Amino acid sequence: MARTPPSVIVLSILGICYALLALLSAVSTLYVMDNVYLDPATEFIKSDSLARPVEFMELILTLALAVMAMIGSIQSLRLSPSGRTTMIRFAWGNLLFNAAAWGFQFAYVLPNMPAARPGGPGLMYEIISGVVSLVVFVAYSLCILHFYRRRRVHDAFSGIFPAAGTNIPIESAPPQP
Repeated sequence: MARTPPSVIVLSILGICYALLALLSAVSTLYVMDNVYLDPATEFIKSDSLARPVEFMELILTLALAVMAMIGSIQSLRLSPSGRTTMIRFAWGNLLFNAAAWGFQFAYVLPNMPAARPGGPGLMYEIISGVVSLVVFVAYSLCILHFYRRRRVHDAFSGIFPAAGTNIPIESAPPQP
């Protein structure tokens, strides 16, 4: 009988949450960019000729990653081998995307944002929120890469399960005489 490993269940549920939050974030970003003054970073991005197109590219890539996370999560819950592959590709893509996006934020947006000058009100908020977001997204991607590459998870996606009545993972079972 197929038994989905708990790590796959947890990471898949988090992937579905990630996808839904990314969709909500995309909708709110589109609304905020055109209608609302929210913070100094948003005002800077709205007015800068380089930051605004980069923000829209980030939005499109975020939606693409969200679709990958949703498809990979649903397929992973079904133990489809394509779900495992999609989640691993999502994790690598998410790592690269976040490195580039936050690199741009820290290298271009924050230094050029008028409110980020010493004593500006938005600097600490932007730095703290950026670092926390980066840590969360990187940690999630690293968890996917760690757990989805484990032998037990790989075997579950391949249809190989431990014998009934045992709680010993396949990779740690002692050799039989």
